[in-house]
Amino acid sequence: MDYHQKLKNIPETLKLVTEWKAQGKKIVHCHGNFNVVHPGHLRFLEFAKKQGDILLITISSDQSLGVALSKHFFDENERARGVCAVNFVECVAVMGREDLLSFLENAQPDICVKGREHEQHKDYNDVEEENIVKKNGGKVVYGAGRVDYSSSELLHQPAEIIKEQGVAQLQKVCTKQNIELIQLLSIIRKYKQLKMLVIGDTIVDQYIACDPIGMSAEAPVIAVKEIDKKEFLGGAGIVACHIKSLGAKCTYLSVVGNDKPAVFAKDVLDEHQVKHILIEDSNRPTTYKKRFMVNNQKLFRVSRIKEQTINEDLENKVIKNLELIIPTVDGVVISDFSYGLVSPRVLKYIQSICEKHNVRIFADSQCSSQIGDVSKFKSIDLITPTEREARIALRNNDDGLERLGYELLLKTSNQNVIITLGAKGVIAFGRKEINGKLVNDSVHFPTLVSNPLDPAGAGDAMLSAISLSLCAGANIKESTLIGSCASAIQVERLGNIPINMTELESLIIESLRYSKSDEDPMRLAQ
Repeated sequence: MDYHQKLKNIPETLKLVTEWKAQGKKIVHCHGNFNVVHPGHLRFLEFAKKQGDILLITISSDQSLGVALSKHFFDENERARGVCAVNFVECVAVMGREDLLSFLENAQPDICVKGREHEQHKDYNDVEEENIVKKNGGKVVYGAGRVDYSSSELLHQPAEIIKEQGVAQLQKVCTKQNIELIQLLSIIRKYKQLKMLVIGDTIVDQYIACDPIGMSAEAPVIAVKEIDKKEFLGGAGIVACHIKSLGAKCTYLSVVGNDKPAVFAKDVLDEHQVKHILIEDSNRPTTYKKRFMVNNQKLFRVSRIKEQTINEDLENKVIKNLELIIPTVDGVVISDFSYGLVSPRVLKYIQSICEKHNVRIFADSQCSSQIGDVSKFKSIDLITPTEREARIALRNNDDGLERLGYELLLKTSNQNVIITLGAKGVIAFGRKEINGKLVNDSVHFPTLVSNPLDPAGAGDAMLSAISLSLCAGANIKESTLIGSCASAIQVERLGNIPINMTELESLIIESLRYSKSDEDPMRLAQ
């Protein structure tokens, strides 16, 4: 069923409802703005569909949004078209507030589905709608859909199709958000004018290629034979290398142990011409992670780490360097793996010095396999949690993604939040206020890689490119697109390898389907 067949006016919709009820169908109704349909909406709509037979969606009209709010939304036809594209939605109608109340009275849906946030924060409109539904024998169900941190798309579609769909979605986002190819390339070219400081935990990753032998005869243990191994710089170190490789000047500040992994990290940083200050702590080892693999598939990981806040003497050394470096840079990138370097005192000094010298701050606090809280970063330019990390920070496993991003902006007072969704891409939330009230301003960017070889370094590459782009004058939407492309390059490699400007420009041009008959965007961007 195409777009025009699904989109109906109110009389047509009511006629369909009558026919469906005569057939014994259970009608499920949802209402919303649906500015840009993203994975959070799809989870919600999938949940709603499971409540009955027919999924009927009504969308707020432009007029009902009001002049101030409608400026930040696509027009009602664009929003309706997006919902119509969801294959399990049977009917879509656009209506204002009074039309909605009248529609609920006449349609008498069996079930009305609302997001979990409406249950916890009911307003007058929610109560009014709920009363009408219940009066006519219906019920209201609250839910945001199932929270999944992995994707099953490859079970249903070939990888090539998924990638093509991602590219097509990206092109639509660029069109709707007025993101221009020439502007993106111009932003990347400005990287070479920037000076950045990266502070965070140094990690060395070892990849061990193995041959499977089988099951051990002594115990139910998988037996493998080591055939090769290779080390890569990870953690905050690779963020610094990405930034330098993309053209900016970069200084790297970290604490390491007195061991071979620390020597390896210094050698890699020297190789990529990253200026580094590695403060030695003889009481802790440099974090070292071993990944055992068979045919490019990871079996398991063994980590040698010490999760303990650095002592006061080390804090003083870190702060002394911060006082010298921060006044000379455009931005500070904090890559925190919750191993103890970014202590409350160190973080307080970073924010104090940056505020004094008008230096921007970008941060990520990983807690996928250890304790961490990304919401400790407050009043800064950007945080980039995964969905799991965002839910941990908010202690919220119920609300939808829109509410999640809104709550993080509200709790942290940060300018931007990017929630990463793995194979589902990312959602960028920018701080926007209308009449003094914070409103959602989010955009979903799809993934460009359907079957990544090694997703471990995706977030580091994204954080590096987005931080540089924001410092270069890009807005959050342009920056997120560039960051998504950087992430796509990284995940198609095994191990962390710094991304360079040429690779990034090439993928952006390829993804936006630049026509060779047009004027050369590389020349225009110079």
